[in-house]
Amino acid sequence: MAHNIKIKYPKFQTMMIRTLFIFLPVFILSSGIVLLLYYLDLEKNIAITKRHALDNTTILKEIVASDLQLIASDVLFLSEYHELKTPVEKKPFSNVFEDFFSFSKRKKIYDQIRFLDVEGMEIFRINDNNGNPRIVPKSELQSKAHHYYFKEAIELSQNQVFVSPFDLNIEHGKIEQPLKPTIRVGTPVFNNQNQKVGIVLLNYLGANLLQDFERALINAPGNVMLLNSNGFWLKGLKPEYEWGFMFENRKNSRFQNTFPDEWQQISKTESGQLINAKGLFTFVTIYPNIDISRTIDNKMSYSPENIKNHWTIVSHIQRKEISAVSSDFLKKLLVIYLPFIILFWIGSWILSYTSLKRRQAEQYQRKQYISYARFVPAEFLSLLNKDCVTTIKLADQLQREMTIFFSDIRSFTKISESLSSTEIFNLLCDYFKYVYPSIQTNQGFIDKFIGDAIMALFPESPEDSLRAAIEMKRQLLTYNEGRKKLGLVPIETGIGLHCGEVVLGTIGSEARMDTTVIGDNVNLASRIESLTKVFKVDIILSDSVYNRLHQPEDSYKLREIDTVRVKGKQNPVVLYEAFDVNEPLIIEQKSQSLAKYQLAIQHYKAGDF
Repeated sequence: MAHNIKIKYPKFQTMMIRTLFIFLPVFILSSGIVLLLYYLDLEKNIAITKRHALDNTTILKEIVASDLQLIASDVLFLSEYHELKTPVEKKPFSNVFEDFFSFSKRKKIYDQIRFLDVEGMEIFRINDNNGNPRIVPKSELQSKAHHYYFKEAIELSQNQVFVSPFDLNIEHGKIEQPLKPTIRVGTPVFNNQNQKVGIVLLNYLGANLLQDFERALINAPGNVMLLNSNGFWLKGLKPEYEWGFMFENRKNSRFQNTFPDEWQQISKTESGQLINAKGLFTFVTIYPNIDISRTIDNKMSYSPENIKNHWTIVSHIQRKEISAVSSDFLKKLLVIYLPFIILFWIGSWILSYTSLKRRQAEQYQRKQYISYARFVPAEFLSLLNKDCVTTIKLADQLQREMTIFFSDIRSFTKISESLSSTEIFNLLCDYFKYVYPSIQTNQGFIDKFIGDAIMALFPESPEDSLRAAIEMKRQLLTYNEGRKKLGLVPIETGIGLHCGEVVLGTIGSEARMDTTVIGDNVNLASRIESLTKVFKVDIILSDSVYNRLHQPEDSYKLREIDTVRVKGKQNPVVLYEAFDVNEPLIIEQKSQSLAKYQLAIQHYKAGDF
């Protein structure tokens, strides 16, 4: 009798509700994933930026320390010059001039090289003269007795080095133009009787240090600044901000006036990082006297005098620079996300619209499955000791141990969404044709088809069922190769195996009967198959199958994955994965990690985690 199925077109409101029901979960999930990926990328970039900024400031500190130690080595070397140790009136200065002149010409980093007697009078001075060293005539030599650098240097002991603050050179009471950043380094000279006879004083051209500073970070993000102990810029955001302590009109050009909150932490801490709305600040403090003391005796003295004169390297990277890479990443995500959302909305609408037609196809599919049940396997008849179907009576039954095999196509509903009922029918028939021989050749038979699922029985050895499962997965690989060539979606299945007592027989009525197996072990086999989706594996067998295998560890790729307690069963069931048909790399990785994996399972069972 034919039945005409009439499908009513759904109303707009119903369609909208059904569409939203499909669309919203995916929209919320995908939006959450996009935001999560963005924030994870942002956190990653912040961490990378912080690490690079810290590395950069450390490099700069090492460069400055290296320059200072080089200067200290030079001044100590010159202080040991033999002619300087003899009385002034006996000094053959022609040799001294020649050697110190050559030293200045070779080094090219000292604006002035001077020797002053104990009264502060310049005995000789060599000026760099823009790379053309010049010995200053005696008539131009000056007394520096009242200058701070002489007063402090002359008081030092042997092998002690004086380092002046980093400032601009002043000549005749005025700041030299163009600006000449200068660090004065001096040390006393002692004669052979250990008497102080004067000091050697070097005016280091600080531009060299600042150039090293800039070259080291030519491609570094953000701004790198050098501050003195009072927060004045020695190297600042802009040239007009620098050397504020030397110019009356720049007295307010200090770091703390631009970054007051940040200065509170930087001025109290030797090194560190802080991040806020203004960006990332990375800072480290340099103590010139301490770095120089390393050159002399490899010891550091954190005395008040040594830490008073210090500089601070500050790296500042604005927020927008940090987030720029992540913003680009977000744009790339949106290029994928927005079309996906639009297409998914359209797909959700179409899916809702065609749902009734799909139901009709599913009804047709069920009718096909019912027709399969009319055919009784020969093995079923043999177990019931029957010759033919006509001899079977209602309630004929047999209780015995056998292995139940459950197989199910994953995501079948999704695969079938775009197929007509005929295509679905052909797909199933084609699929069953490929997998059925694996069951038949291993002494098994199919009890029934349950939609896209297969329930098979293996009355002999449980090992037959495992071999069938492995062969079936291999056949499926071949089948999927053909589907891929046709541009079709591959089919994936999960298989569950369990061995136990079942009742095999006929049920129904005199008018319509069916052959089946019933019992808790059948239900358990079905549940084991469903767990393949949970554990994301291909084949799961219970301990009742595993314990009946001959040399399972040598013949198959198996590992224990969990122990479950089934409702109505007193003893828990141990589950094993068969991964013989995994990709070769996966098989190798699982095999190599098997011992650790089993140990982890033991700890997990013991609650030791």
